[in-house]
Amino acid sequence: MTVIYIICKILTCPGAYLRGFLEHIVAKICGCYIESDGYIRMDEVSGHTDHSFPLKKGGAVAIAFIPGILHFVFGVVLSFAGILPLALLKVDFSHHILFPVYIIVTYIGVSMLCNLFPLVDDALFCKERLYGKEGGANIFVRIIMFIPTVICIAGAYIERYCINILIIGALLVLMFT
Repeated sequence: MTVIYIICKILTCPGAYLRGFLEHIVAKICGCYIESDGYIRMDEVSGHTDHSFPLKKGGAVAIAFIPGILHFVFGVVLSFAGILPLALLKVDFSHHILFPVYIIVTYIGVSMLCNLFPLVDDALFCKERLYGKEGGANIFVRIIMFIPTVICIAGAYIERYCINILIIGALLVLMFT
């Protein structure tokens, strides 16, 4: 399964690299020790930063959610900026000079959307810090963070098994048919 995962990360290289970079910045802000500097590697941490776990609850939540939120916002904006002219306006190579730009912007946006979620270890550690027996968060934070945490964990498993690329690919095919 690791080979398929690495191939998916190479196919979505701009999004995977940016995800690793954003995780690196957030991990440094949270005081985590960064174990390696490579973002695109040939192992199961490809597209992510290999770091130690943060000591505080806020750090665990930040590492699990902040890079994904930024990826989602920029990925949606870039995807729509490229897909709208291509799908709705039916811009093609023979009629418009900006066709290659729309294709590149769409590719970058889609690759960002394919790399939204953290590693499974980071998502499960965030859940443990929020809901664990050793000093979990207060009840208000638990209620507010329940649905985002479930989405984060489910998305981490979906990304681990490369199902996200199949889903986004199917959505793109539906848009252009």
